[in-house]
Amino acid sequence: MWKKVFKIFILLYFPLIALTFVLIHLQKKGQLASLAQVEERGAIYKKNYLSDLCYSLVYNTQYWCNITYPINFDPLDSHAKFITPFFQTLTGISDYDQFRFLDMKGKEFFRYERESRERMVIGDLQNKGSREYVQKGLALKRGEIYLSPINLNMENGVLETPIKPVIRGVGPIFDTLGESRLGS
Repeated sequence: MWKKVFKIFILLYFPLIALTFVLIHLQKKGQLASLAQVEERGAIYKKNYLSDLCYSLVYNTQYWCNITYPINFDPLDSHAKFITPFFQTLTGISDYDQFRFLDMKGKEFFRYERESRERMVIGDLQNKGSREYVQKGLALKRGEIYLSPINLNMENGVLETPIKPVIRGVGPIFDTLGESRLGS
């Protein structure tokens, strides 16, 4: 009697076990394919988002380079009235973390930095002359711009924490006499 029960058990149990493993395998395969599609869509979305940010940065950098600035441009003193409306607009563009004008040696003569999502403030000036993006920017001609590779932000020669990846748009700016200064 036990032999007969055991035979029936084996005849039913092993096919059920095999069928279960086949179904689990097929379900796993379907879930992996679905996850791969989700990841692919996410990667495409991120690529398009970064591309849009870069196009925006190119356009904005060109905009700042096409402005004709006053002679001996000083946004902190005699030309504050000239530049203030521009900075009010800049505050509303949340993609900007910092905005600066640099002289031909790479020293900032104006720095505007984001304090919170809704507020930007005038920051302490730094010498950025040794940074690669400044060196590349100093070599630019009128109408050219440079987008830096994405790297980590440094303040006063020290890596900023929390870590902040940044991309920089750089272009030469000119006053009414055509004297070049680095900016954007």
